[in-house]
Amino acid sequence: MDEIENAMAGEYRSLADGAVLIATLVGWNVLLDWLAYRSPRLRRIIEAPALPLIKNGRWIRQNLRKEWITTEEVRGKLREHGIDDIAQVRIACLEANGELGVIRADRGDAG
Repeated sequence: MDEIENAMAGEYRSLADGAVLIATLVGWNVLLDWLAYRSPRLRRIIEAPALPLIKNGRWIRQNLRKEWITTEEVRGKLREHGIDDIAQVRIACLEANGELGVIRADRGDAG
């Protein structure tokens, strides 16, 4: 782990050197977020699209494997949304920010 820290921070020994590193990382993050906000084309490159994990009450196992997410982890997130059975889910997607977006099967069914 020390090798990773040294690769990022070099041989910085002072508080000011560390502050420069943190400011640089935060600055890049703000710049990329701003550019993604201003440019839809760049947003598609920088941000991952939402990845469906459940569709119409069925697991999409290849997407779970792709993101190394277990069904138990997803079930825990579903319980946070008040869902205890995947049959209640129309679609559940892993969003670009890492959160789970859920649309219930019983919602939005306009006759």
